[in-house]
Amino acid sequence: MRASHTLWEPPALAPGLDEAPGLPNASGSADIIAALRINNVPVTLEQTTFREVQQRLGGAVGSNGKEAGNSLSWICLYKPDASNPQIIWLEGDELHQHSVAGFQWREIRAHYVPDPRCKALAKGSEIALPVPIHPGDTRAQAIALLGAPTTDYGGFLLYVHSHSVTKDNNVWTTINTMEIQLRGSLIEAIAVWRVTTN
Repeated sequence: MRASHTLWEPPALAPGLDEAPGLPNASGSADIIAALRINNVPVTLEQTTFREVQQRLGGAVGSNGKEAGNSLSWICLYKPDASNPQIIWLEGDELHQHSVAGFQWREIRAHYVPDPRCKALAKGSEIALPVPIHPGDTRAQAIALLGAPTTDYGGFLLYVHSHSVTKDNNVWTTINTMEIQLRGSLIEAIAVWRVTTN
């Protein structure tokens, strides 16, 4: 019998991509994903706080303990569905302080189990994005819904959108990314991040 692996810290989607020089130029201006709903609880990126998530959905806040730009905090939630188990990490970094800036949503593969600090969602709970895409969908479905990716790495699709907004007479830039990890022709994981800076 194979040993089980525990899921607590969100795994890297595309090993080596973090070492790339930077994001490619944006290929769109509209937000790709700026919010989601978990069990009918709205989570708006860069606005909803970890405390609000805990009050509505539960879960412990984890941290990788790293400094400055490498810091990451998260709340881990999962759907204990026998036929299609899934896990989602709501994530934030030092820049966003106590707010959720992104998420990673993936299937729970065989021999992987959520850490006890991850919160089990109630039976029948749903995770929903504004674009009807889910782990388990196909590469073709993703491209039909989202259009051509900014960069296609073969087993990994990267979408980068960016736009400017004016607040208090200052121009701010919002970058919204979506990463889709594939296993064959199927979506294994979806990760989204949104950051606004001036």
